[in-house]
Amino acid sequence: MKAFTYIIALSCLFALTGMAQSLEENVTVIFQKAQVLYDTERYDEAVRMYNQILNEQDDFAPALLMRAKAKYELGAYKGTKADVLEFIALQGVTKDVIKLMSRTEQQLGNQKAAMNYVTTAIELDPYDSELYLVKGYIHFTQQDKSEACELWSRSSKLGDRRARALLEEHCAVLAEIEEMREKEKAEAENDDDEQLQRSENEDKDVEEGDKKPEKPVVIEEPDRDAIQEVEIDEELSVVIGNGLGERKVDSNPDLFIVSDKAGKVVIDVCVNGQGKVIDSKINKKLTTLFKTSLTSLALRKSKEFKFYPSFRDEQCGYLIYVIKPVE
Repeated sequence: MKAFTYIIALSCLFALTGMAQSLEENVTVIFQKAQVLYDTERYDEAVRMYNQILNEQDDFAPALLMRAKAKYELGAYKGTKADVLEFIALQGVTKDVIKLMSRTEQQLGNQKAAMNYVTTAIELDPYDSELYLVKGYIHFTQQDKSEACELWSRSSKLGDRRARALLEEHCAVLAEIEEMREKEKAEAENDDDEQLQRSENEDKDVEEGDKKPEKPVVIEEPDRDAIQEVEIDEELSVVIGNGLGERKVDSNPDLFIVSDKAGKVVIDVCVNGQGKVIDSKINKKLTTLFKTSLTSLALRKSKEFKFYPSFRDEQCGYLIYVIKPVE
């Protein structure tokens, strides 16, 4: 009798083991099929297969994550967020999960949460181009165009074509300024090398024991790489830089420019310690619109900019009037 009981127990155990193996194999096969559907952008069909897997095994974390990704592609962002949070409860936090959450929160309009997620993800992987793309877009929606363009530039350099397209669409002027910076930087480095060589030659001429004159106190030069942009309206903005980018604007004049052509008028200006523009002239080398009414207006209005006071007696830079007529 005992032997018969053992046989029945073993039979049941083998049957249950077989069922478990069969279920596991079935889930694996369905998951592989769903992956093919996802990879071929058939996201709605993929979601149905991931649902099938999770109905049979609700703690199968890979299916949860892939369903979240498929839902994101379908625009079901609330469902994406729910699946990601469930995945985190099962498996914890990974870079890919943080990345997906940052994109999802951004699409849901939760910009602060999205910024927190994407910043954390960048700390985990500073070479992921898409993270800089997403962070740049968040800054762009918050009207921080300069920071957005800088992040898209970094993303583009890492190979993201979408970032390159955004740069061309929104950051053309800033890209030109970047080229100007690089050129000026190279020229400055050449000047520094020449100055260093002259200094070394002078040192050789000084006899041993002679006392060298004390070096004068040098005030640190303004950051010529810094820029700021003042949005006037949808057709006009003013970019401030080349030594004035860090100088805060106290007030700017009312501006209304009408032009049927896109381009820029560049005005070289100098500001005194009280923040008043004391000198201004057209930079013909950088200006692309030479219509008299535009250049005269830009020149006149440049003198109406008011900057915050500074310890510098005089500080010079440029104002770039960027004109973008609405079609």
